[in-house]
Amino acid sequence: MKQKLLKLIKILNRFTIDDLITMSELEEADIRKLVQELLQDKVINHISKTEYAYIKPLTSISPIELLKENGKFYPKTPKRKIDISEINIEEFFPRKDETAVYNNAPEWAKAPLIKYTTILRLAGGLKGNSLKQFIEKLNTEHPEYKTSYSTIQKLRSKYLKYGLKGLIPEYDRNGGKSVVPPEMYEEFKKLYLNQNRYSVRKCLRIMEKNNNYGIMPTGGCFKRLLLREYSAEVIEQLRNIPLQLPTLKVEIPPIIVPKEKDMTNRTESFLIGARYYLKEIKNKKSESEICRYGYIKNHLIPYYRDFKFKDITQEVISKYVSSKLAEGYSIASIGRFISTLSIIFDKYSIAERQFDVTNFVIPQTQILTESEILEFTKDNSPELWYLALGIKPAELDALTYSDIDFENKIIKINKIRVNGKIQKYRTLYQQRELRIPNIIFSKLQHNSGKVFNEVNSDNYDIFINTHIKLMLNKNVQMNIISKNLGFQSVADFEDRYNFLLPQKLDDGFEIL
Repeated sequence: MKQKLLKLIKILNRFTIDDLITMSELEEADIRKLVQELLQDKVINHISKTEYAYIKPLTSISPIELLKENGKFYPKTPKRKIDISEINIEEFFPRKDETAVYNNAPEWAKAPLIKYTTILRLAGGLKGNSLKQFIEKLNTEHPEYKTSYSTIQKLRSKYLKYGLKGLIPEYDRNGGKSVVPPEMYEEFKKLYLNQNRYSVRKCLRIMEKNNNYGIMPTGGCFKRLLLREYSAEVIEQLRNIPLQLPTLKVEIPPIIVPKEKDMTNRTESFLIGARYYLKEIKNKKSESEICRYGYIKNHLIPYYRDFKFKDITQEVISKYVSSKLAEGYSIASIGRFISTLSIIFDKYSIAERQFDVTNFVIPQTQILTESEILEFTKDNSPELWYLALGIKPAELDALTYSDIDFENKIIKINKIRVNGKIQKYRTLYQQRELRIPNIIFSKLQHNSGKVFNEVNSDNYDIFINTHIKLMLNKNVQMNIISKNLGFQSVADFEDRYNFLLPQKLDDGFEIL
C-alpha cells in the first residue's frame, strides 16, 4: 500500500492530501498515516501548509566518485574545474523533465546545474552541525564545489519550489519586473475593481479555482501593480462604481483563426475533439494532464458526447454546472472540468467559443413559495428529502434502509451513485450523519433495499435553495448548514450560496 502511494507521489512530484485522495483508491485516514511516515523517513517534505514535494533520493549518480573510508563516504580529490563533458547527462538526470531543463539551459548555466545538484545529493538530509562539517570537508577537498551553509539552505528551498530550474543562477530573480503575467493581472482587475468589493485573498481564491495556474503570485504582487496604474483614491472609486469601469480598458481578446495547416484536427464534434486530446495526453505524466485525462473520461464525454462545439453555449454550461452540483461535486472541481472543456474547445473546435471559462455562471434559481412547499410535504418523495434534509440526488439514489438508524432517527450518508455505480465517499467532510425530521420519519417504514428506486434530479437547484432559505429563517448557523450539506468549509458554502445570505442588517436593528 505504501509503495503504491509512493509511486503516485513520484509521478506528481508536488501534491496535496486532496490530490492523493482523488487519484488513489486508498482511504483518507490511510493516506494521512502514510504521508506522516514518508515525512518521518524524509522521503517527502512540506513546502507549504497544504502542499508537499517529493525529492529524488540524493544517492543518484554523481560526477564525484565516492570511496568508503572508515565507514563513511568521502569524495576523492577531483580536478580543480568541473568537467561536464565527461558526465552522462541522461544517467545524471534520469528524469526526462530534468534532462530537458539541462539541455535547454544556457551553456553558462550547465556547470552550476551539475555543481548544485551534486552538492544537494551529497548533503542529503544533513542539518545543523553535521551539515557544517560536511561543507568544511567539501570546500577543503573539492574547492571547485565550494559552497556555504546558507547557500545549501537556499538551494534546497529553490529546488522544492521550482524543481531543477531553481538551481539555475538568477532563475527566480525578476530584474525588477513583475512576476505577474499580464493576462493574470487583467483577470485580477476584473474581479477586484468592481462593486462586489472582493478582498485580494478572495480574488486569488476565485482565480485559482477557475484556472490551472501552476504558481500563483502573492496578493502583494497584484496590489503593487495596481498602485502603479491607479492611485489609492481612484481604486476606491472604481470599487464603488456599479457595473462600470470607465478608466479600465479591458478588451476581449480577438478569436485567432487557425492557419490552414492547423486545421487538420479541427472538427465540429466535441466527442472527436475530446478523443484527439485524450490521445495527445495519454502517455504524459504531469499532474495536470493526468487529472485532465480523468476529467474528460468521467465528466465531460458522458455529458457532451452528442454535442457539436457550436452548440456549447453559456446556457449549456450553466445546466452542466447544475447537474454536477446535484451529483455532489464542489465548485472548485466543476471549475476544473470546465477549464479542461475550454482547452479541448480552443485546440480542436472550428467554431468560436461562446462561453467564458473564467466566469462560468453558478445557477441562482428562485425558491419555492409556501403553497408550493406544502404540495411536496404530502407524500414521501425525493423532493421532500431535498427540502427537509438538503440531501443530493446522487446521495439519495445510493441510500438504502440499512443506512437509516430508526432508533435514533439518524441517516448515515457515506456514498453516492455516479454513472450507475455506487461509490463510497473517501473524504471525511462528505461523510456525515443527518437527523431525520418528523415530516420524513412519520412516512418511513422498516424495509430493505433502496429507499427510492427512482430519483429525479430535475430542478434540484430550486429545492436546495429553498432548504437553505428555510434553515436560515430558523436562525440555523452557516457552519452547521454547510457541514450538513457536505461542504469542506464555510467559505466554499458562502461562495456558492452567497446570493441567499442576508446582505444587510434589518431596519431598526439595535445591537444593545
